[in-house]
Amino acid sequence: MATRAQLVEALLGFPAPDRAEAARALLESLDGEDDPIDVEAAWRDEIARRVQEIESGAVELEDGPAAMGRLRDRARARLDRRGS
Repeated sequence: MATRAQLVEALLGFPAPDRAEAARALLESLDGEDDPIDVEAAWRDEIARRVQEIESGAVELEDGPAAMGRLRDRARARLDRRGS
């Protein structure tokens, strides 16, 4: 019988669509029969909630490069504080 590490290594050699299907199957196997979770429905609900927040103006969008720059600055400041 293959070890867990061997199985993971073998799976990582598969094409992306096959890895995604294996991941989906493994995640679904974690759902208990007493408390089934419909992951796709949960994501649809989350997306609908976020769209509603955007459309209502409850949240303000920031473009990707600006957000990444802000996060880089924050990370740099943390590293600087650790180095001092």
